[in-house]
Amino acid sequence: MKIIFLDIDGVLNTVQTLQRCDGFIGMSPILVKRFNKLVKDTGAEVVLSSTWRLAKNWRKVMAKNGLDMKFLDRTVRLNAIRGEEIQEWLDRHDVEKYVILDDDTDMLPDQIHFKTDFQKDGLTEDICKKVKQLLLDI
Repeated sequence: MKIIFLDIDGVLNTVQTLQRCDGFIGMSPILVKRFNKLVKDTGAEVVLSSTWRLAKNWRKVMAKNGLDMKFLDRTVRLNAIRGEEIQEWLDRHDVEKYVILDDDTDMLPDQIHFKTDFQKDGLTEDICKKVKQLLLDI
């Protein structure tokens, strides 16, 4: 199984994002479209690792913002660094390959993490290309 761990803020939105969701910064339609294509192209499953996962209706919020894939799961909240929460999920599942898309740096040293930039671009075409290369062995 191939997994993409997804953070929302800084990946699918940036400081320039105008869209709003329930009074908060929403998701950029351009970045959402790019992510949807990445998931389709790689055949990866998506696990939500963002703090957005804490909303009771998180699946509806994702769909409302245009994410058209079925999310496999979400990480648990351990009141720890994000990398530990992701590792806890990885330890419970049989994963062939994975990547983490996140604008934070609190990952464990050996985790495969593509850092995005909340201040600038979020999920770039260059990051998508690198994710595809890793997940598809190209």
